[in-house]
Amino acid sequence: MNIEELKRILGDQMEYLKLLEREKIVERELPFDVTPYISKPNVFSILGVRRSGKSTLGYLLVKGKKFAYVDFSDDRLVNFNDFDMLTRAFYEMYGDFNYVLIDEPQYVKGWELFVNRLRKDKVVIITGSSSGLLSGELSTALTGRHVDLILFPFSFKEYLTYKGVSLDLYSTRSVSLIKSNLEEYLREGGFPEAISLGKRIIPSIYNDVLIKDVVGRYKLRDVIKFKEFANSIVKYYSSEISIRKISYSLGVSTATVEEWLSYLQESYLVYPIRRYSRSPKQINGQRKIYVVDPGIVNYLAPFSYGGLMENVVAIHLLRKNQLEGVYYLRGEDYEVDFFDEKEGELIQVSFVSSKDEINRNEIKSLVKGSESLGLNKLKLISWDLEDEINVDGRKIKVIPLWRFLISH
Repeated sequence: MNIEELKRILGDQMEYLKLLEREKIVERELPFDVTPYISKPNVFSILGVRRSGKSTLGYLLVKGKKFAYVDFSDDRLVNFNDFDMLTRAFYEMYGDFNYVLIDEPQYVKGWELFVNRLRKDKVVIITGSSSGLLSGELSTALTGRHVDLILFPFSFKEYLTYKGVSLDLYSTRSVSLIKSNLEEYLREGGFPEAISLGKRIIPSIYNDVLIKDVVGRYKLRDVIKFKEFANSIVKYYSSEISIRKISYSLGVSTATVEEWLSYLQESYLVYPIRRYSRSPKQINGQRKIYVVDPGIVNYLAPFSYGGLMENVVAIHLLRKNQLEGVYYLRGEDYEVDFFDEKEGELIQVSFVSSKDEINRNEIKSLVKGSESLGLNKLKLISWDLEDEINVDGRKIKVIPLWRFLISH
C-alpha cells in the first residue's frame, strides 16, 4: 500500500463518519464530565459493547476541532503496520491537527506504540469493544495516564429523548407517555440501530459480538459449543449461576466455562455481579448474571417483567458507577437484589403496582440487610407504585421503575 491508497481509505472513512450527522443523534448522559480529559494531550478511551454508539460519541467530542480519523476495523487495513506513513497521510490530508480519533485499534499490531507517540502532543480518543483494549504495551507505557469511559446502549432516559418524549414530570400526558414507552424499552432495548431500524437487527448485533469480539479475537475452535454456552448464559439473566452445573450440562471443563465467561465479560455483553462480603475470600465465584441490553435478553429468553426490571436496574447502576461497587447481598435467611456501595444504598426490585402485592419477605430482606451493613438508605423499585413503608424504625422508599431510571 502506498500513501495515496491510504489517503483514499482515510477519505472514505471520514466521509462515512460525517454521515453520522444525517442520523438522529442523541446527546449521551455521561456518568462524569469528560471535558478535562480531552482538553490537553491525553488518551481517552470509549469502551463498550459493539454498536452502542462509541464512534458517534467520539465524533461528537472532536466535531468542530482539528482532528484526524482512522478506523482500523476496515478490511482494507488488514495487516497494516506502517504508522509513519499513516502520520504523514494525516498531515497531508488535514494539515495541523490536535485530536486523533481511532476506532477499534486492536485489529492492527503495534498500535500501542503509535498511540503512545501521538498522545505526547495530541488528544487521542480510542473506541473499542474489548475491555482488554488498554492492556499490554500501551497500559505499561502510559502507566495509568489514560481515562476510560464505559458506554452502554441507550439508557431509558436517552431512549425517551430519541423518541421525542418530554420528561416533564408535572404533565399527566408526559408521564403517561413515559410509562407506555417503558414497556417498549423492556422489549426492544436501547441499541441505537434497533430503535431506528427495528429489533430484527438484534440477532445480527448479538452474533457480531460472539463471532467478531470473541471467536475471532480469541481464536476459539468449538464455535457451536461456545454459542450454546453464550445462549445459556444470557438465559440466566438476573439469576445466580453455577459454573459446575453449566460445565456439566455442556460437557466442557469448568476452566473452559470460566474462560468463555470472561470473554463475554470482556466484550461487554454480560456483567457478572458478585455477592458482597467484607471478606472477599469467602465469596469465591458466586455471581449473578446481567445482560447489557433487554433487546438481547428478549431475543433469547421469554419475556418476564420481574427479570427484565431487575436486569435494567443492574445495567443502570453499572452505567452510573462505571462497573464499580455494585453487588448483591445474601445472608442466611435473606437476599437483597443490589447493594450500591457508592451510594450506601440497598435496592430491591419487585413487579408490583400496589402495596398489597408486595412480598413481605422482600421487605424483611431489606431490613435485615440494613441491620447487617448499618445502612438506612433503602429502596424498593416497583412497576407502578410510589409510597413509603416504615418497618422497625426504617423507611423504605418505594419508587416506580420509570421514575428511578430517569431521575436516579
